[in-house]
Amino acid sequence: MTDKKARFLQAENEVEIERSTSPAFLLLYQKAILLALKDQGTINDLQCQLCLDRLIAQTRKPAHSPKSCAGAMIPAKEDGKW
Repeated sequence: MTDKKARFLQAENEVEIERSTSPAFLLLYQKAILLALKDQGTINDLQCQLCLDRLIAQTRKPAHSPKSCAGAMIPAKEDGKW
């Protein structure tokens, strides 16, 4: 079986991603980053699962300043921006 790879070619109509306007996209992006960190060996399976659980829990709650999660890509500022 051959490995399939995707390559980013270009972006059009840039849109600012925010928790209030694009929550589904932001969640998928954060999950992808966590899975990449797991694949690289930066975080282990347990850390990844704990952070994924926290990300999912954040989507169920109103936007607020989230607590840190080791290895997770979550907004560091109260305004929700990276």
